Amino acid sequence: MQRLVPLVFALLSCAGPVGVDPRLSFRERDELQRTMPRPAVDEASHESVTAEVTLGISRDELAAWFEREGAKAWSESRAATPAIAGVVRTEVLTGAFTEIGDRRRIVYSDGNTAVEELVARGPETIARYEVWNDTRSIARYWRYATGELVLVPRGAETQVRWTCRFRPKAWPDGYLIGDHVHRDYRAFMQASLERVASRATAELVLR
Repeated sequence: MQRLVPLVFALLSCAGPVGVDPRLSFRERDELQRTMPRPAVDEASHESVTAEVTLGISRDELAAWFEREGAKAWSESRAATPAIAGVVRTEVLTGAFTEIGDRRRIVYSDGNTAVEELVARGPETIARYEVWNDTRSIARYWRYATGELVLVPRGAETQVRWTCRFRPKAWPDGYLIGDHVHRDYRAFMQASLERVASRATAELVLR
């Protein structure tokens, strides 16, 4: 117990405020989140986790499906798990989340929110995005999170690989979020990927 006390104080000292000032009007909040600088992604240590699923669909066909349905399907797939609140909707800040620089607000089922910006797209990496300004209590221990969705051809099949990286603010923040990232968030990611896979299969294979 005595060893735990210094650790608790260290964690509290690293924890910073999250989200935006609740006293702001909806219009002021929208403008702030629309224009706030996106945190610079650095090469410091991150807590990284990857989930994968393989579909019996060619890479080109699946890439075309993501081009048409990806932004919507990706939002709707992130349903709640026992440890992680799901995404109930996204709200446009700029663009339709189909072009680099488009930004939207994520609204979780527990009422928390975060800002998400599309930062890259390409033939293989179909989406790379960054999330910050997250109001969830655990998010006070990281500066930002990044996500990358990659399609890897496997003959007639395609592996969808989703990697998320969380940038701790300082030690011991990485220690604190380790279980959350590698156990709870991995389960959330895997469940989300499987929902996307089910939807894509229903629309491309079972149609």
